[in-house]
Amino acid sequence: RSEPYDRLQITLVDCPGHASLIRTIIGGAQIIDMMVLVVDVSKGIQTQTAECLVIGEILNDTLIVALNKLDLLPEQGRAE
Repeated sequence: RSEPYDRLQITLVDCPGHASLIRTIIGGAQIIDMMVLVVDVSKGIQTQTAECLVIGEILNDTLIVALNKLDLLPEQGRAE
């Protein structure tokens, strides 16, 4: 959107299960302007992570992927 907002609403949604993820995102798709997906690096890309990425790419112009728990990776496995 090019014009400024009069008001900004932020909603945080935690959808650990496949069914609730799909229902929640599709149900609120018309009001989602941006999506932030937080990925637990100790668990890696799981099925619901991939589903959320696909849905986010289809429904949103802006998708940010944030990596969480980087400190749990072994030092030799971390990129410099």
